Amino acid sequence: TASAVALPALIERSPVPVCGVIDPGVEAATRATRTGSVGVIGTKGTIGSSAYQSRLEARGLRTWSQACPMLVHVVEEGLADSPESELLVTQYLSNRPEIDTLILGCTHYPLLSRVIQKAVGADVRLVDSAEVTAETVSSNFDGSPDTFEPGRVVHFVTGDPLAFAHTAAVIGGVDGEIIPLPVTELVAITAE
Repeated sequence: TASAVALPALIERSPVPVCGVIDPGVEAATRATRTGSVGVIGTKGTIGSSAYQSRLEARGLRTWSQACPMLVHVVEEGLADSPESELLVTQYLSNRPEIDTLILGCTHYPLLSRVIQKAVGADVRLVDSAEVTAETVSSNFDGSPDTFEPGRVVHFVTGDPLAFAHTAAVIGGVDGEIIPLPVTELVAITAE
């Protein structure tokens, strides 16, 4: 959602390179599709922004999109492999047209890959935007990792920092500092 809403303003203001998840996800989906029909699932903010859809359509691809807000809560509650997650995923994806590629347009959704793949079938390729973004970031570094200087990791979160730490623990933990960023500051950054 942050990439969809605030990335251009953050890139403009940041003294260091900033990478979002949308363009790498679109690139990966473009490579993955066999028929030109790509689906996108994400938060209400991401889907409402049309960030993925407009970029895919600019490449001549047909798109279908669906906001799946409850999937975030399922992941954050540690229920990714539960009957509840299967029920929600089935409900959200039940009205999709024929697609051969589906972008997981929220960083929570890869934790639901098994359930999502089961719902869409083996013929639909899943694209994890976060994974291809990590590959993009990694490819931008020169030299081997043992030549890098130590840095610091700061996580700016617009929600509850404790909830963020809990969710991050589910996906491997948090190294570094967590700083709350009120949504009003994010809105102010994007409005300028």
